[in-house]
Amino acid sequence: MTLLLRAYQAGARAAHRADEQRGGLDEQALARAAAEQRDSARADDRSVRLLLTRIHGAYDLPGSPQAFIRNLRGFGLPVLQESERRFCSQVHRDDIRDRKSYFAAIACKVAEEFRRRHAQRQAEGEAYRKIEQTHAQYQQQMQHWHSHPQRWLHDALDAIAAQWRPARRLLFCEGKGFGLAWLEDALQRLVQVHGDHAADITRGVIQDWSLQRLSALDRDGIDAVLRAAQPYLETLPAPDETLLFPAHIVSDILKSTGPPARSAPP
Repeated sequence: MTLLLRAYQAGARAAHRADEQRGGLDEQALARAAAEQRDSARADDRSVRLLLTRIHGAYDLPGSPQAFIRNLRGFGLPVLQESERRFCSQVHRDDIRDRKSYFAAIACKVAEEFRRRHAQRQAEGEAYRKIEQTHAQYQQQMQHWHSHPQRWLHDALDAIAAQWRPARRLLFCEGKGFGLAWLEDALQRLVQVHGDHAADITRGVIQDWSLQRLSALDRDGIDAVLRAAQPYLETLPAPDETLLFPAHIVSDILKSTGPPARSAPP
């Protein structure tokens, strides 16, 4: 029963992978693709047979051509072509006792090199896809941060707080790293969006962040993060608290205070 259940699960997983790899293609498209694959496989097999037949006759290899083809038909056409190129530079040697076995050894070596290069190309392609995926995620994150600079500032403070070492009661490398770089960019974006109000908004974000992270960092950790961020916070423009009224308007306002003046008697 256990074996039957495992076989059923394996079949279900294989069917699911097949559905994913099919990519939404209909049955007719799959049938055409399968027919093209069969035709290509037949053409490759004919090419391999013709090449091995020519090699066996051209170099006068011992044994029957059918056995030679049967033993080497599993190698791909590029492998056999490269093997023949290498065999041509060695076939004149007198110390080769069995040229058929020597050619088969060359083919095995070339096939191993081809497999190694194919695996390397696959690994490089996978690494390149991961880099592209990471870059796309980074671009998406940057767009989100530019639209929400308060969130950017919050995440920057979290990145700095990740360097807090409770056992030593200090920040690793004094908080220097990508967290402070994020903080500087977030503050610049806040100034671009909110102007002179950026300082007030920053103060509110820091207060909310401190309350949320107080239980995890304790007071010393919060103070260490804010000390590391203080040089960047001091660059924010101070809000203008002066009244934007000319002096004569202020004097007129003062004159108009108090009870209204009585009109002169007729």
